[in-house]
Amino acid sequence: RNRVNIKCNRLVSIDKIHCFEGTDCPLEGITVADPDSEVLELNLSVQNGNIEIRNSSLSGIHFIEGSTGEPQKLIVIIGSSQQINMALKNFIYQSSQVHLDIDEVTLLVKDVNSTNTTGGKYDSMKFEISISRIK
Repeated sequence: RNRVNIKCNRLVSIDKIHCFEGTDCPLEGITVADPDSEVLELNLSVQNGNIEIRNSSLSGIHFIEGSTGEPQKLIVIIGSSQQINMALKNFIYQSSQVHLDIDEVTLLVKDVNSTNTTGGKYDSMKFEISISRIK
């Protein structure tokens, strides 16, 4: 995999990732941090392929959109930075069979107050997944 680190406020590390068509590609290297908020909302979406969380026993994560074990275009979860980072270790990308070359992943992270309602602005980041044919 080729990696290019990109930084932003709450999104600590995001990489450009290289994947092969028809294979599961871990979205490794993505972490979140926010020293002034105990609870965050993570919104992760993909333009052409699908994303999936492969671990169904993620303690403390609340799903707003999506679920574990199902390929989907959008997953929105709420949890602590630690809980979200554990979930991020289990994200898998799957390329679309009709779209090869480049896909785009969008991440949005936002503070959540004590009543589990979001407030403030999202920190956002986009990164590419380059997809190669298996020869």
